[in-house]
Amino acid sequence: MKRKRVLIVLLAALLLLAGCDGSMDEPKEPSFSDPSGGEQTGVPGSITGFNQLYSEQNASKYGVFILSQTNYGQNIRPEFMATYEAEKNEIDDSYYNSYEALGEQKKAGTITDEEYYEQLYKLDDERNVARAELQAKWESQNVWTPCSVIVRIENLSDKDRLFQYALCDGNAWIDEGEYYFSEPVTLPAASDDVYTFKIDTDGKYLISYFQGCYVY
Repeated sequence: MKRKRVLIVLLAALLLLAGCDGSMDEPKEPSFSDPSGGEQTGVPGSITGFNQLYSEQNASKYGVFILSQTNYGQNIRPEFMATYEAEKNEIDDSYYNSYEALGEQKKAGTITDEEYYEQLYKLDDERNVARAELQAKWESQNVWTPCSVIVRIENLSDKDRLFQYALCDGNAWIDEGEYYFSEPVTLPAASDDVYTFKIDTDGKYLISYFQGCYVY
């Protein structure tokens, strides 16, 4: 999918203008548009910028508060699960075959107890390494479902608000990442409700990410 860039500097400036007058009880309506451009694709940007633009503190200026959230992460898409499970089963089958053979040697007395446990620990290590390598292999492929998150949101304002859940996946060391957004939902005025969001990541697995939201 074609990626769309966001003018982070412009957004930050408009946010600053919207909330700069501390004497106002109600902040001005945000004048910028949907940051995802109507598409659920990754938007390049800095992690610092994400934390500033999509913070819950900004949402609170419009009377919107996240009361709780539960992230259910991602799964391998159904069409790829058979392949993944076959590779995982191959690792497990190899382990259990070796484990049973080792047990037979111990039972027959052809190895000592010490030798048995030394080899058993080695088998455990080999299986754990193989599993980690398999996980890393699949995490590097674009075969993952959207992130699922259940959020309880309260809108204390007397106006309906549009709300998007936001994620930023990136490298904090170099302050670079990609932003992903859910489809927007309307929060009725003076409401308190639970919403389920699906954040499409173009199949990418998000290993480490920041969470935020966008209210307008």
